[in-house]
Amino acid sequence: MLDERKKIMREKAIRERVFPKIWDASFLLTNSNIKVFLHLLNLLNKELKVRILDIGCGYKPYMTLFEKESFDFEYIGVDFNENSEADFILDMNKDKLPFSDSSFDIVILSEVLEHLYNPLNAIKEAVRVLRKTGYIYISTPFVYHYHDIPYDFYRYTEFFYKRVAEDFSLEIIKSKKGCSFFTIPFFTLNLLLSTVFSKLKAKIFVYPITTLFNISALCIDSFMLKIAEKAGLKEKLQHMNCGIAIIFKKNV
Repeated sequence: MLDERKKIMREKAIRERVFPKIWDASFLLTNSNIKVFLHLLNLLNKELKVRILDIGCGYKPYMTLFEKESFDFEYIGVDFNENSEADFILDMNKDKLPFSDSSFDIVILSEVLEHLYNPLNAIKEAVRVLRKTGYIYISTPFVYHYHDIPYDFYRYTEFFYKRVAEDFSLEIIKSKKGCSFFTIPFFTLNLLLSTVFSKLKAKIFVYPITTLFNISALCIDSFMLKIAEKAGLKEKLQHMNCGIAIIFKKNV
């Protein structure tokens, strides 16, 4: 029974992270993030074997996408949690990765930096083990409830990542924020309703509401942010967002 329950939890966690559905409470965040990750996949040469390091890997959800896209790859996971599917259990607040310099083509740090009280150690190590012209994918929430308590320490802005790019000689290839001032209320209401209905063991009844809110938010942002961009206001209107995903390239 426990193994079956773990299997269900695993499938749910992977599905919500890499195959978000319109009725998911966190859809506006995960859908935005996965678009950036798919952009990363399009940057890769399928004729070459790809070596991937996933820091904070959990159930290794992104490995599913490399399998789906028929990449030739090696996927190594690192995590603090012994119940994860990590190949190496490490504390990335202080530990050094057990890999040589310039040994990976891609390093993934998805929804993990907010859980590290010393995130720069993980970033420094990620850059160290990344090959020249390799990519780092990072995603972090911004307007989001506390999670994995008590290991929830920070929220990050694009200005933090711009500083990371400067300090570690990285190039920002792509970044994307989910939601805006217009649509954050839809996102937070979805999270609230999902939590309440889950406690009532009636989560299925909230799906029509979250679907409506997600569709409404997508339509509103599509329209309003286009207008804001023409007026030079898009960046300011997304200073309130549900999270950011970003791709760095190592050029030195």
